[in-house]
Amino acid sequence: MAPAAKADTSEQYRFLQGCGVMGALISKHNWNDTPLGSIDTWPASLKVLLSTSLKAAVPMVLMWGDDLTFFYNDAYRPILGNEGKHPSVLGTKAENVWPEGWAHVKPLLDQVYTLGASVTFQDTLVPVYRDGKMQDVYWSFGYSPARDEDGNIRGIFIVCDETTQRVTKLHNVVERTGSPIVIYKGEELIIEEINQAALDQWQVRREDIVGKPFTEALPEMKDQSFPELLLNVYRTGETYYGYEVPTHFRRSNGEIETVYYNFEYSPYKEANGNTSGVIGVAIDVTKSVVAGKATEAALLESEQRFRTTFECAAVGIAELALDGTWRLINDRLCSIVGYSREELLSRTFQDITHPDDLDEDLWYVQQLLEGAMNSYVLKKRYLHRDGSTVWINLTCSVVRDAAGKPRHFVSVIEDITQQQEAEERLRASERKLRDSEASFRQLADAMPQLVWVAEVDGHTSYYNSRVSEFAGARMQEDGSWLWQGMMHPEDLDRTDKAWTQAIATGQDYVVEHRVKMADGQYRWFLSRAYPFRDENGKVLKWFGTATNIDDQKKQEHVLEQKVAERTKELEQLNRALALSNQELEQFAYVASHDLQEPLRKIKAFGDMLANNYKEQLGTSGADLVGRMQNASTRMSTLIEDVLSFSRISSRKEAPELVDTTLVLKETIQDLETAIFEKNAMIVQEPLQPIVGSKHQMRQLFQNLLSNALKFSKGDVQPVISITSKVVAGKDAGFKNQQPRPDEMYQLIEVKDNGIGFEPQYAGKIFQIFQRLHGRSEYEGSGVGLAIVQKVVMNHGGMIEAESSAGEGALFRMLFPLAQKNT
Repeated sequence: MAPAAKADTSEQYRFLQGCGVMGALISKHNWNDTPLGSIDTWPASLKVLLSTSLKAAVPMVLMWGDDLTFFYNDAYRPILGNEGKHPSVLGTKAENVWPEGWAHVKPLLDQVYTLGASVTFQDTLVPVYRDGKMQDVYWSFGYSPARDEDGNIRGIFIVCDETTQRVTKLHNVVERTGSPIVIYKGEELIIEEINQAALDQWQVRREDIVGKPFTEALPEMKDQSFPELLLNVYRTGETYYGYEVPTHFRRSNGEIETVYYNFEYSPYKEANGNTSGVIGVAIDVTKSVVAGKATEAALLESEQRFRTTFECAAVGIAELALDGTWRLINDRLCSIVGYSREELLSRTFQDITHPDDLDEDLWYVQQLLEGAMNSYVLKKRYLHRDGSTVWINLTCSVVRDAAGKPRHFVSVIEDITQQQEAEERLRASERKLRDSEASFRQLADAMPQLVWVAEVDGHTSYYNSRVSEFAGARMQEDGSWLWQGMMHPEDLDRTDKAWTQAIATGQDYVVEHRVKMADGQYRWFLSRAYPFRDENGKVLKWFGTATNIDDQKKQEHVLEQKVAERTKELEQLNRALALSNQELEQFAYVASHDLQEPLRKIKAFGDMLANNYKEQLGTSGADLVGRMQNASTRMSTLIEDVLSFSRISSRKEAPELVDTTLVLKETIQDLETAIFEKNAMIVQEPLQPIVGSKHQMRQLFQNLLSNALKFSKGDVQPVISITSKVVAGKDAGFKNQQPRPDEMYQLIEVKDNGIGFEPQYAGKIFQIFQRLHGRSEYEGSGVGLAIVQKVVMNHGGMIEAESSAGEGALFRMLFPLAQKNT
């Protein structure tokens, strides 16, 4: 590559300093053979204009003198093409530079020379020859007169820009678009560009309308509103939207056809921001308009849905102008920042952004405008109307027009103040937790137990200072501890299974095991660990202790030995008791048989004396014989009662589910004669079933009812009630006995209105052979209530009696409640 040309630094070339490559080329050019002559003869006006144009960053050309000698700057060089014209055209006549386009350019130059007024053109087609071929090139340029020191026009000053790429791209976009698109230029609304869709809609040919004013191409439009609308957009630069606007076309057959359009007229702007025309985009909605109210209702519903979604959204939604002005906002955004809709619409987002967050936000906005990104998400702060700070999560997107230019921003604002405050509280809690952890370690080291902490996966992460008392504990590189070496081999598997199960289920860990101490001895410890959970129940850590229970285990061992010895003694006593019961049952049988046999003979002989020797015995003899017979009868009854009591005490029957209501009913039937003789009234409630012996329950009811009938008042009708209810042990109301508080029982009460007894005898009446009345007053052996008590005890229950003399008696019996599946 050749070195770049350097500008001459002599005084006469000073005006070319800093003028780039073209300045250097001008200083080296041989001007003596040109109409301008040597540089030192050039007028000051030429040097000033030339220096100005050469330093410009935009493409500029200066044509000077009658021959229009051609100068251009560095920015203009690419326009000359990659081959041929640069730098050979420097200093030549202008008509030699672009001879192929001179016919277009010359009239414009003459106009500037003649009138002395500047002219500008946008996207003008001027064909040129470059890169070895003719090319259609579009230009936007301005021609201005270049004057000398006396104010005379000596040349043309041109600022130009090639817009071929943009115009071509626009033409392609317009042509590919399926909707009708037309570009109108200037006040005359010259049709500069029209796509095939528009040609089809208008039913015209391109060559018949391009380059003509709108109303000349379509005369029927003169009396319609479109020319006025287009001119208003062109003059004001404000976009106009039309919806379902009827458009009347005169077709080739002379008939008028009405077509309905939704259309947009938007200003067509040049790179410098000036409006040079209008772009019209239309959509044929004739079918939907003709469809009528159904479509209109659907559109209205769609709009309403959008509005409802917009206004009822749980987050703030806004549309903002490119300068940050709020243009469209919903109620939620107003509530977030505390401003009314009117107040917020008169402000910008910059006005309510926290100063510390504004620069970052503006940087992102600039990235959107430059096209570096389409959206961004930012956590920032707004200033609430009451002066407080509101934390928000901002999602901002840029909306661009068809040309890709930013039109406005759409922002979604989520109030995360509570979340942010929660995070602050969490950080504060973490700091507090760290402080608490230090306190915990101090407290743990002061405890007499081994204290430890394990992570959620079960690895031990902390031991207090007591760990030094144990053998084999060591910390690994990751900070966790190994403890298997501390365990007694016989306890290791059991301990590991218990810990594994606790980790898997989240249940408490409790295990007793032997641990090796620093002195080499194993000692018993009770290890416990409880899971620490978060508010959702998830296990976060395990906190555990190991308590030395070696002394207790030794005591337990001694106690177990004593229990084993005592158990052996009790087994021997039980065997002896069983043998004794067996002997007692044999004795009872023998006693019953051997004692009853003499009594039967005594009674039989007494009957013979009373019947066969009545006259010989006389009155006193008959009385003695009667007494002898009564005594033998009582003795026989006593023997039977003792035998019954013995059998209840010694004989164990297989338990069954006893229908106590039925047993009571049968017992009442057995006592029917006695009940009738006493004119007694029995009040009976249904009873709960009992697991036990049906025979024994019959004996219980028979003895209680017989006693109630026996000890009734002679002048009062006996009333006996049998009631039942289910109660908890703590609510049973027993005075001298304590049932299990939480166990459920059936409470059966048998109450009469008989003679009763003194309260001090309430405990004695259940003793065998205990009588409170003489035999002359009331019959009986004194065994009946002893049998009742024995039956209750055999069924796992308890009994109490309550009475006062002359007030009747109440017997309260408590039986374990039978399970429903028994």
